[in-house]
Amino acid sequence: MSQKASSKRNNKQASQVKPSSLPPLFSETFGTETVQITVGDDGFKRTFTVHKNLLASKSRFFSAIFDSNFLEAVTSNASFPDDDPSAFEALMEWIYYDSLKTIGLNSNHTQEEGRENMRKIIATLGLADKYCIDELADRCLTILYHRSREYVSCKLDLDMIAFIYEETGPISMARKYAASELAAAVTATSVLDLRVRSKSAIITALRISEICKQNRDILDDLFKAITARPQSPGPTTGTCQFHLHPKVAVCPYRGMDEEVAVRPKEDSLYCGCGRSRSRCNDRQARTGKRCPAFGRPR
Repeated sequence: MSQKASSKRNNKQASQVKPSSLPPLFSETFGTETVQITVGDDGFKRTFTVHKNLLASKSRFFSAIFDSNFLEAVTSNASFPDDDPSAFEALMEWIYYDSLKTIGLNSNHTQEEGRENMRKIIATLGLADKYCIDELADRCLTILYHRSREYVSCKLDLDMIAFIYEETGPISMARKYAASELAAAVTATSVLDLRVRSKSAIITALRISEICKQNRDILDDLFKAITARPQSPGPTTGTCQFHLHPKVAVCPYRGMDEEVAVRPKEDSLYCGCGRSRSRCNDRQARTGKRCPAFGRPR
């Protein structure tokens, strides 16, 4: 067979390939429209240019403001002065790449670098809660758990617990996790011993009293955690009880540790809108409205 005939045959075979078997074009994945998002205050401010379709597909929050009649949708601009630009950068990495390398930590880090890294993880977790991205919230909480136990510089002390309450809302699972860690420290010793020893830090009763006065939510959650009935061992105990994904036989984050760039094995646990499927199902049961992203792969 001549080279010319062979070339024609290959071209014909290529033209017969089904479109569904080809990878999507860049414009089909990300769209062509972009939006400008300004994050931070006058002290530290950054502007991010993001593909509108991709952003809306990953977060119901952004879908609501950019696919609507709101001013942000009309101007293609949004401003979030209270958000941390470095945490928002981590959020954008997750939106585009499903990874969190920007909150990685060198094993030879200093004490200050370790604490700053913990603050960035917590701030990113707060944004995940705010923007309704459950998968990112679960991942950040898992990283927070492992890192606080692996490095002395990343211990979950009272200052970090207070910061969790600053960055998250009242119903955040991160708050429940922090309260449970504090409750474990408080109940691990006798009342006569004013120094409470835990895996995370040495905490004084006076310091606990001070921090609870500053934030009443910490006191309320601590009381609930101490008086809660202990759970029987099972797949939803441990860190998994603070995850937002539907509870399954084996937590998809078990053994994940610091592999922050690897996506969870159970993609079906999260809806295409970014929320956990259980939350979307609950919303549908309450309102009778199906999530617009229903059936769309994560």
